[in-house]
Amino acid sequence: MENQATGISDISKPGGILYTTAMTDTELENTAPFWKTKTLRQMTDTEWESLCDGCGRCCLNKVEFEDTGEIVFTNIRCKMLDPVSCRCMDYENRQQHVPDCIRLTIEEVETLPWLPPPAATAS
Repeated sequence: MENQATGISDISKPGGILYTTAMTDTELENTAPFWKTKTLRQMTDTEWESLCDGCGRCCLNKVEFEDTGEIVFTNIRCKMLDPVSCRCMDYENRQQHVPDCIRLTIEEVETLPWLPPPAATAS
């Protein structure tokens, strides 16, 4: 059946009419992925943690030259980094295995030049 208001066929309900209304900003925000509607600072810890793309950059040893500030990645990885999945083998307990393992915070992400840019966020 065709919707009289919009002309859209309703194939989900035999003989039914599909009525559509404009979505409010709040409704739209609730349906869009969080990374498109929130800034980094608005995200929950769970949302923030889920942004990791598994690049492994934070788990590689790096050398920073004091005279130039240049940062060079080495081929030496953290002992907890799985080289196949590029994920920590025990992420929840990583600091028990590697006490100086960093937990990236939003403040650090904004200042660490070796991380990929948070292009997928609304930041």
